Amino acid sequence: MLPLWFAIVAVHRVFVFVSQGWVGVDVRIYREAALVLLAGGNPWEVLPSGAHFAAPPPTLLFFLPTAFVPLPVASVAIIAICMASGVFVVRR
Repeated sequence: MLPLWFAIVAVHRVFVFVSQGWVGVDVRIYREAALVLLAGGNPWEVLPSGAHFAAPPPTLLFFLPTAFVPLPVASVAIIAICMASGVFVVRR
């Protein structure tokens, strides 16, 4: 019974997150910081969207490729990488 309850709550939260635009919010901030860096700006200042990039400098290296693709493609790619990483860790 507990797995069924977990599945119901998890599916509900996914629908809520998607409907409110919270899925991939970190990707948007990190991608925007990468765009600012490539434009010669300081990604640790307030970004044009009003968000703050607060990660250490090496983090930008991972997100630089996201600056060269549209945001939806970058979001799907990062979410897929995270999901695949989770499956790899659990199955190992």
